[in-house]
Amino acid sequence: MSRFLKKPFSLLCLSVFLLLAPWWAFPLQELLHHSFYTTADAFVLLGISGLAAFFCCRFLPDSLFEISDKTGVILSKTKNDKRWLWILAFLAGTFVVLLWINRLILHSFMGSADEHSCYFLAECFRMGKWWLAPHPLSEFFNVVHVGNRDGKWFSVYPPGWPLLMAFGLKYHFLDSLNPAIIAAALFFFFLTAKKLYGTST
Repeated sequence: MSRFLKKPFSLLCLSVFLLLAPWWAFPLQELLHHSFYTTADAFVLLGISGLAAFFCCRFLPDSLFEISDKTGVILSKTKNDKRWLWILAFLAGTFVVLLWINRLILHSFMGSADEHSCYFLAECFRMGKWWLAPHPLSEFFNVVHVGNRDGKWFSVYPPGWPLLMAFGLKYHFLDSLNPAIIAAALFFFFLTAKKLYGTST
């Protein structure tokens, strides 16, 4: 993407191409006999993002980009204890915003078959099992990514993430698990960037 940002006209062409996805995505899938594992809407949203990047490159004044540099310089000159206070406040704010989005906008809904399958395995772990016996009417409960054969009802995913989910289920903080992990990941990302490039970056 950085190559496209250096050549705004290329970014504009790519964005327009993506915006026209409703007219080319489905015919191309039929021609290739292959699904792209996404919808035309996803391509359109990517095109809108590309257009936004194009307009930012072309029309936003450089002074707006200098603000982030100045913020970094101020942060690097701030006393160590105050700097950590700012960092912790930012991480706490990130956690609260993500938790709010999850509960009030997404209604804690698991939006993909992958997540449902991991949740299924987490529930199995919570019961101390790797799989369950199939329901007597199991043919009505066959879903994507949850296997049902040879007398076993199981998730097709490895146990890592479901183990964390099982922990969240057991102690009733499943909704806040993702926001907490994202905040922690941002913290370690900050430490890595600080070590490699300095506090300002």
